[in-house]
Order: sequence, then structure tokens, then C-alpha cells
Amino acid sequence: MPAAPLDVEVVIPVYNERHTLAQVLLLVSRALPAHGFTVLSAKLGYKPKHPVDPASLGAAQLEEVEAFLAAIDAHDDVQNVFVGLAG
Repeated sequence: MPAAPLDVEVVIPVYNERHTLAQVLLLVSRALPAHGFTVLSAKLGYKPKHPVDPASLGAAQLEEVEAFLAAIDAHDDVQNVFVGLAG
């Protein structure tokens, strides 16, 4: 019986500065099959260092942030939106 797919997040806090993060991602995704893993997809993402709790925003501020993010997300040239809101 095959194992269920896993959604794995690899966090690299320190990496060799001779390689970009994209190169590290490529190296890791190419190395995993040699250790019995099948990589279906791999992508870079970002996590905020100091996320903002939406509950700390007033109603007007939260509405402004949500409208801004919706406008950015609706733009044809935008593929991913990384937001510094917690939760």
C-alpha cells in the first residue's frame, strides 16, 4: 500500500551564501528521490518575521488592508501574495 502524500515544509534559516534560495530548493528537490521521496512540487515561500495579529487592527484598518490585498491579488500579473498577518 503506497504511503499518503506529505506536504513538507523545509525551513532553511542559514544557507550557503554562494547559492541563492532557488538553487538550494532545486538541490534539495533533486536530492530527495535518492532517499526514497517523490517530489511532486516545490516552491519558495516567505514567512514574516513579525506578523501582525489582525485582531490588533481597528475595523477601518482591517477593511483597508483587505481591500488593498484583494486589489493586488486581482491584478493579472500577480501570481502569489505573501502577507504579514498572523493566522
